[in-house]
Amino acid sequence: MQCEMCGSEIIGKPNRIIVEGTELAVCGGCARYGKEVKSSETKNFFSGFKRVTKAKRSIFDSISDELVSDYGAKIRIARQQRGWSSEELAKKINEKESLLKKVEREDITPEDALIKKLESVLSIELTEGITEANVSGKKGRSTLTLGDVVNVKRK
Repeated sequence: MQCEMCGSEIIGKPNRIIVEGTELAVCGGCARYGKEVKSSETKNFFSGFKRVTKAKRSIFDSISDELVSDYGAKIRIARQQRGWSSEELAKKINEKESLLKKVEREDITPEDALIKKLESVLSIELTEGITEANVSGKKGRSTLTLGDVVNVKRK
């Protein structure tokens, strides 16, 4: 085990000390830098603190729209219908022309903020709603298992 203060190898049992409110396992040389605590004091010291846990959220829960597959062509066509060059469009939405060209070529995927700017200035829809597939597994389950998807080859 390594000393949590100096990093040297601890031989034997580490000393438990509190330094500025943090409990550390340290070597004998570093033990003088903090107040030594016994195991019963550790429980009393931390009993006054409330443990806060955040609910785990999936990033996919917040996604409601998806970028259309031909977004580059839609942007280019809408821009050309208005008679704008890519430089003029870039000035209107306060973005770099090189960025717009890359988006039109579909070399990069635009960020949400850029999508909103393009949709409002060009009056087009670049996103579509995501629909969940209605999938049911064997035995009427609403979720799939590996056994529902894989065909097992037996000898």
